[in-house]
Amino acid sequence: MGREQLLIEGYSPSELPEALGPDLEAEVVNGRPLVARVGTAEVLISLALDGRLLRAELAHVDGGGEGVLPTLISVILRLARRRAATEIEWLVFATNCAQPNPRLRPVLVARGFVVREVPDRGFCYYRRDQVASTGDSKPGPPLNSQTDLCGETHMYPKIGRLPSESPGETSRPWREIEATFAKLAQNNPAFVPLADLARHLANSRFAKAGLCGATSMHDLVIGPSANVFQNPHLRIEYDFDARTFQMIFVDGSPKPWETTVPADKVIDAVDRFLTKHASWYHLT
Repeated sequence: MGREQLLIEGYSPSELPEALGPDLEAEVVNGRPLVARVGTAEVLISLALDGRLLRAELAHVDGGGEGVLPTLISVILRLARRRAATEIEWLVFATNCAQPNPRLRPVLVARGFVVREVPDRGFCYYRRDQVASTGDSKPGPPLNSQTDLCGETHMYPKIGRLPSESPGETSRPWREIEATFAKLAQNNPAFVPLADLARHLANSRFAKAGLCGATSMHDLVIGPSANVFQNPHLRIEYDFDARTFQMIFVDGSPKPWETTVPADKVIDAVDRFLTKHASWYHLT
């Protein structure tokens, strides 16, 4: 049985943007923020057409599930084609709102968004895409595939290259990562669990065996390739209020593996993941 279709302000996604009419459609792309109900979620979004570039900014998502982002993407893509846009620039600030959807960030990462800093705005998840010229809709992908932002379906093996805007090495030296979190912990004790984990990994046998690391805002991202984000990797997010770590394995699977562990158990949990779950390393 397929996933139940989400409605946007009472319209099915296939009815939009045609159902808006020309006047309201023009208002939608004038850059002013608007609140839209997508399924059970309320989304604060703004769309601005600048020549052939459509800029889509997602500022807040309240409620909803994993289907909110793909539903919005499909409608915005059709809108871009109707307005003769050749590129879409996506800026997602919704992971920084007061109560972010915990499912949103893994979905963004799996779809190839990268973290960028916008002057005077802060960090967001960013991606820029070419808009295919065809306006034809495509059938949904099979369960072992994913669909990128412009409607192209790609098959991802269990271990293999993941989509990313930034080719080449994305890892940072372990000593640099360790120093970054140590400085944060020195200024704010809330960062001590993150600093302890970074220090453990930087001095571990895994690092000596080739484990690579990167950071995404305050998250620690590790994997066996220097192209960390473009290949299977483990994203480790810290909940400062609950004092727990969420571990998310991004490997191209439609539903990423994830688990939550207390701060005092995270080092053992990460070691087990590296040797047992992912089996990237075998310690003797």
